Amino acid sequence: MPNTTLEKHGNIVALTSENVHTIMMDCLYSASEMKGGQVPEGTIIVEGIQGQVGFNPERIKESISSILDMLSFISNDFSSEEAGGTSFM
Repeated sequence: MPNTTLEKHGNIVALTSENVHTIMMDCLYSASEMKGGQVPEGTIIVEGIQGQVGFNPERIKESISSILDMLSFISNDFSSEEAGGTSFM
């Protein structure tokens, strides 16, 4: 995680656009990490609405606690398992 202070609610990382942006940008591969334009082995590829992105698995592991904290703020209404519908996640 970069030397950035994330907004918290008590002891957990808050779900804010700034926190999501900070963590997402930290977990993405940088251009300098892309050797010859090739995706590094083990990259976590995510298909989004506007294209694909590649996450560094080690940085995802380092940020997992913050990611789970932020997900805890999302209502079960967005869960396909809990609400019986399709989740945007």
